[in-house]
Amino acid sequence: MSLPRVSCLMVTADRPQWVRQAVRCFQRQNWPNRELVVVDDGETDLSPMLAELPPDQVRYERIGRRPRLSLGALRNISLELATGEFCLQWDDDDWYHPDRIRVQMHYALQGYDAVLLRYTLVHLDLPTWRSRPFRAQIRRGTPGTILHRREAAIRYPDWARQEDTAYRDRWWSRRVRLLGREYAYLFIRCYHGRNTWELTHFLNRLRNHPLGCLGYGYARIRGSLWYHPAFRLSEAERASFALFSSDREVLRHEAELQREQSP
Repeated sequence: MSLPRVSCLMVTADRPQWVRQAVRCFQRQNWPNRELVVVDDGETDLSPMLAELPPDQVRYERIGRRPRLSLGALRNISLELATGEFCLQWDDDDWYHPDRIRVQMHYALQGYDAVLLRYTLVHLDLPTWRSRPFRAQIRRGTPGTILHRREAAIRYPDWARQEDTAYRDRWWSRRVRLLGREYAYLFIRCYHGRNTWELTHFLNRLRNHPLGCLGYGYARIRGSLWYHPAFRLSEAERASFALFSSDREVLRHEAELQREQSP
């Protein structure tokens, strides 16, 4: 029996360094029947980078900036372009473990309409935080992790941000599966300074639930935030972060070579 096609939906604009990371994550996925749908409202042509993918695994749509569309509207364009039976959000600046699609599809094929991760890892690209990822949770599921059946009746609101939170909530009228802490290794949310959200949005993940608040208070008593239990990672989470760090080193090396070769 052939596996269902999964459409990975990316919206991007002038961030080729992050797109390269997301493309490599896509290439490593161990779910064979997949496509990457890229909606681009930037000025940088990503065609050379996307040419690394088989033609039947990529759809690239360049959108003019006039009028400038909201992030929600651009995400809806990606939904319209998708050909898969299932869709999942594939943001350009986050990192995905090779098992991400396979694990979420395992649950989707049990009859769920949408599958989300409640827990993810978070990485802050700041000097004192760079080597200290932490585990975060969102009670109703991290919006950017959603995988769902293709459904014409559910769309993103025409908003500049929080559009994926509203979209996630619209799926709660259907059959939704939340995956637990053991799957946090599948997804790393990355702060790099050009995110839709500010740094405080990511830091608040350390105390956005009762246990997190207790951990935050304990860390303050001990005199260092690193005592927060969110920094105590499992073996799978540490292995995932090691792979992520290796990817980042490759990207930095490639960027240095490009700078050296540029006139």
